[in-house]
Amino acid sequence: PATSALSPLASTLLVDLGNQAWKWSVLQEGSGLASVEVAPVLLGEVPPGLLALARESSVRLSSVHPAACKDFLEQLDGIRIAIAGPSGLPTTVASQGTGSDRVLSAWSAFQDAGRACVVADCGTAWTLDFIDESGVFRGGAIGPGLGLCESALQSACPHLPSSSGIEVPTLPMDSAAAVEWGTRGALVATLQALAAKIEDEFSRSTARYLTGGDAARLAPMLGQEWQHVEHLVLRGLALWEPTP
Repeated sequence: PATSALSPLASTLLVDLGNQAWKWSVLQEGSGLASVEVAPVLLGEVPPGLLALARESSVRLSSVHPAACKDFLEQLDGIRIAIAGPSGLPTTVASQGTGSDRVLSAWSAFQDAGRACVVADCGTAWTLDFIDESGVFRGGAIGPGLGLCESALQSACPHLPSSSGIEVPTLPMDSAAAVEWGTRGALVATLQALAAKIEDEFSRSTARYLTGGDAARLAPMLGQEWQHVEHLVLRGLALWEPTP
């Protein structure tokens, strides 16, 4: 379906289609989000509740999953939909081939902070992106998420205990804590080091934001320097004003 202007009389549905999960919410007055619904991505299937809302609403969509996106669009023929992509994003993008989710997260953080931001989005993959003080998205890094690191370690070393999600405030004294501290700590150290490298390279301090499904597990080790804000992609879609 072609991108079209959104009617102010219609409800607006915000959809973030990720690698493994659908997330959606209805835009409330004042650019706020209603409750966020989450469902796993299953090829050939679209969550019925999502489809029902989409058929009654204008839709703003960000997708990094082409096959699932195709399934969704095929069932919404004739529905007003604005797709965030190369020709429809809320800010200037200096990088190449960057997913709309990364741009929307960074832009949402920038709108909140009002200054340059580093944004870590930690899900199936983690991303760490930089948006400058003019609101220009400059680029960033992508790596395997915490769950992928844990599953890879478990596959290669099945004698080790699997991750339990326990908090490990001090040096681990057993294998379960060692796995938790090591996998989580390695990702935290990576994010901290790359954020510092970005700030050094561009000679400016930044606001640091953390979002994504694993953000809550990482936040205690990252510390108060990082602001944990849920659903930055959906928040970016809420702030975006698509053009006809």
